[in-house]
Amino acid sequence: MIAIMAMIYSFSAQNAEVSGGISSGLTEKLVAPFTPIPPFTLEERMEIVYFVSGIIRKLAHFFSYAALSVSTVSFIDCYQRGQKTTVGISLLICLLYAISDEVHQLFVGGRSGQVSDVVLDFCGAVVGVFFFYGVRALWRKRKNEETKGTK
Repeated sequence: MIAIMAMIYSFSAQNAEVSGGISSGLTEKLVAPFTPIPPFTLEERMEIVYFVSGIIRKLAHFFSYAALSVSTVSFIDCYQRGQKTTVGISLLICLLYAISDEVHQLFVGGRSGQVSDVVLDFCGAVVGVFFFYGVRALWRKRKNEETKGTK
């Protein structure tokens, strides 16, 4: 949980130029095979890269907080507080961290905090919690079936 928070913090601490360069570089590598230069002008290709880069950035938000919520809910679940309490505490931690992350970005050069990113982060956290409990339910069901089969 702490490692994922540190990763999120380190990405948020990058100024806009560095962050944008990383996103654009990754996007360029992903888009290049699908947008050969002849059918597209350079301007059209850059528009595609910019568009896809935005999607990648939003997916990074979503999946970072999904991973954070999985690690948070699994940590809190160890204390056997009950599922509702565990989910509530986990989502609250993720929400507060998302808010603090966007506030942090207000102090980083060229970056801005956005409420829409907090909402996206929280949606990722909710999906992460559902993923955790879904996988756990499947694992328990399979374990119970194996136990019944050995008796």
